[in-house]
This record gives sequence, structure tokens and C-alpha cells, in this order.
Amino acid sequence: MAAILRDGGRATDTVARYGGEEFVILLPGSDPAAAHIKAERYRQLIEAMPDKPGVTASFGVAVYPQHAADGRELIQAADSALYESKRGGRNRVSLAWRLASADVTDAV
Repeated sequence: MAAILRDGGRATDTVARYGGEEFVILLPGSDPAAAHIKAERYRQLIEAMPDKPGVTASFGVAVYPQHAADGRELIQAADSALYESKRGGRNRVSLAWRLASADVTDAV
């Protein structure tokens, strides 16, 4: 799975293990739609691994600055989206829905 994540991206993308079974994939310059599409491609590649039948992946996608005002909020937004994927039945991609706190403040 790590090879799929590492080899499936652009030269500017960064893949890092974030926790036990969690990875972070940084996609510089990607908008929410492009990031969602990329995560869905990764999900499909993982699901189709011939040597690991039954292995699936859930993804949470968040984009700066649409979903977060800083790095901490970006991780929180992606984590919330990941748990939405898990609650929704796993093996899916969920996009963060919350606005960055700066956007919320500006809207009031």
C-alpha cells in the first residue's frame, strides 16, 4: 500500500505515515475536487491490489485554505472527514465540509 501511495503521485506530492495505519498525502496546489479525485484513485488502486484481496482504504480530504486556516485545522478537518468515511461504511472518500475559521469569521 505504501508503494501505491508513494508511486501514484506527482513529484511535488508528499506521502508520510501519520500513525499506526494512517497516512498523510500532501498535494500542493490541488483544489478540493482534484484532491478528492486523487484520493478516489488511490482508494481504487488499494482495493484492487492482487496480492492483498479484501484490503480497503478510507480517506478524509481537506484543502487549505478552503477547510482550514492553518496546519492544525487542516489535519483536524482531514481527520473529521476520515471519520465520516469510516462512519459511512469504510472504503470511501469523504471531503471535509467545514469552512476554515477565518472564512467563518469573515462571513459573520
